[in-house]
Amino acid sequence: MDAAALAVAAEIGALTASEQGSGVADRALELLSLLVPSDASALQVVEGTFTSFLATHGDLRHVSVASADEFLRDPNLPRVVGAELPLSLSTDPGNSFREGTFFRRYLEPAGFRDGVSVHLGVGGSTLGFLHLSATQEVFGHRERTVLAALRPVLAGWLHRDRSTSGLSDRLPAGAFAAVVVGGRVEELAGHDLPPFLGDQVFRRVLEQCGSSTERRLTAWWDDDRQWYRFVVEPLHHDGRRTGGHVPLLVHAVAGPLPSGLTRREVDVLTCLALGMDNASIAQVLGVSLRTVHSHVEGVRRRTGSASRLEAAAYAHREGVLHPLRQLPGGGVDRLSHRR
Repeated sequence: MDAAALAVAAEIGALTASEQGSGVADRALELLSLLVPSDASALQVVEGTFTSFLATHGDLRHVSVASADEFLRDPNLPRVVGAELPLSLSTDPGNSFREGTFFRRYLEPAGFRDGVSVHLGVGGSTLGFLHLSATQEVFGHRERTVLAALRPVLAGWLHRDRSTSGLSDRLPAGAFAAVVVGGRVEELAGHDLPPFLGDQVFRRVLEQCGSSTERRLTAWWDDDRQWYRFVVEPLHHDGRRTGGHVPLLVHAVAGPLPSGLTRREVDVLTCLALGMDNASIAQVLGVSLRTVHSHVEGVRRRTGSASRLEAAAYAHREGVLHPLRQLPGGGVDRLSHRR
């Protein structure tokens, strides 16, 4: 690379090393257009089978959710992933890219004659792709060599910007926290793991929470020594998943149950929040109807509720809920709320 190209490359490196977020990606694509001229560029992020565009620059007619999904299904994808030097339409010896569905459906109708896609990955995992398109055949050896040199810079930035980016800053000091993706637990810097993450019943609660990208659960859990007020929320707002799983942020703080409630009263309050009558509560908790009636009165008194319905509303509003071990998934499907 000449001195000017090196300066631009250095600026991209410094930018991505010091900052995170889609605004950085937008600026990186702008700088990249000075280094490798193109008519359009896009940074695509990939998590499992779900994908989206983090940033775009230039002519965007071919950029859509459909085109991002289609790219991951293209038969030529293994060639893109395995290429040491990024492949372009104009240098493809077999011309298979131009004969493929993706080119004919998205690039050709937009007037593009050349394109290059750069695989961005770390440790064998695909984090995304950098795409450049042009109306003329411009992506030769020099341009592809430059992109190959920038690949580890952009891949490293995507890796740092992944799901845990910036999460610690918005959590309470001293909170327990982790990101859970399927069966994998990722630690958050500055936070200990929630002590109850290993509880098999709680893992079933997480499985239930992971079935939706739009629901948030605020409730209480105990490990026989301490109560914790916890929150489980999907990490992404755009429906992205990792390996088919919704990444979940789990954070908790230790403390006593509110309003002086006992464990059994919280269980009864949770049953009320689920709309159960006394007979159903007795069956689920394995106690007598007289005991249930006594606990319901205790719950109403402690929460200042005039009725069962008002107590149930209090439970949902304040998050005074305890996913029940006796119910599939702890009853999470009816205890969680839309974000």
